[in-house]
Amino acid sequence: MEYGFYNKLGPKILIGDERPAPDHDKWCQCLSCGHIYPIYEAKIESKLQDFVETSTNPFDQGKSIVGLDNKVKKTRFQKKIQRLKDRIDNEKDLDIKRELRKGNDITVIE
Repeated sequence: MEYGFYNKLGPKILIGDERPAPDHDKWCQCLSCGHIYPIYEAKIESKLQDFVETSTNPFDQGKSIVGLDNKVKKTRFQKKIQRLKDRIDNEKDLDIKRELRKGNDITVIE
């Protein structure tokens, strides 16, 4: 594992027949200048990774593909009701809106 400030840090280097201290794993040493740092001051260098897994197979994404032709078709009655609701929403006159909500057929004569 490499630790990094501005230089490359590695494990503390033991000289000659020096035995590792009980806290040897809590220290790291700069490989170029030899300065010793406590591990809690060193930041671990992370590797850049894609956060999105790319795949060439479209069937790997899931069980269903959304938006092609897997939607439930509306019946003529449902379409007629939707057109009526849209007409009520688009109407500006409150009296006409009220009559349309009651189910009355409205013909505007100017």
